[in-house]
Amino acid sequence: MWNNKIKKIISKFTQFIGYDLERYYPRGFIKFLCGYYKGKKDLIGAEIGVYQGENALNILKYLPIKKLYLIDPYQNYQDYSKTKDPAANQDKLDIAKIQAIQKLSEFKNKIVWINKRSDIAHKEIEEKLDFVYIDANHSYEFVKRDMENYYPLLKIDGVLCGHDIEPSMWPGILFAFSDFIKEKKLPYRIIESDWIIINNSNFKF
Repeated sequence: MWNNKIKKIISKFTQFIGYDLERYYPRGFIKFLCGYYKGKKDLIGAEIGVYQGENALNILKYLPIKKLYLIDPYQNYQDYSKTKDPAANQDKLDIAKIQAIQKLSEFKNKIVWINKRSDIAHKEIEEKLDFVYIDANHSYEFVKRDMENYYPLLKIDGVLCGHDIEPSMWPGILFAFSDFIKEKKLPYRIIESDWIIINNSNFKF
């Protein structure tokens, strides 16, 4: 708990001074996947909500990725603006897109960009995935819809995961996560501020 609080304080400070902590602090799901997929190669995954690309960069650096679908329309829309997310600004989104493309350029042969909303983008993925990471609109209906749309794309033993499961800041994520695991009866775990679900009801953490 305290580690998460300290991380938030440091992250806000480093963002304020223009220094991005994500480059040096891979998220909890990456740490988990490093162990879960230890010894395995050629992972195929997807990230929903790319923004400036720092998390995608860590995915590509720390995991043996064969292909990574990056899903982000980089477009503001009414329901996004309602979240009061400071990123819900078209000028910021345009800049973030350029930053992400530049930041990830060394891995361009492993990346498939889908610049569409996630409720449309999943229809363009025609293969099974090892993992899907959800970090887009944090409102309940959007998180729940992403879970329902992308869960069928997972391989058996694949990992559905996402960011910001913190009830004080993003209650919609917690409620969507809670409802999903109750419906599917799948094993789950929370690591730092990431939630993780395994597509195998017999899996034991």
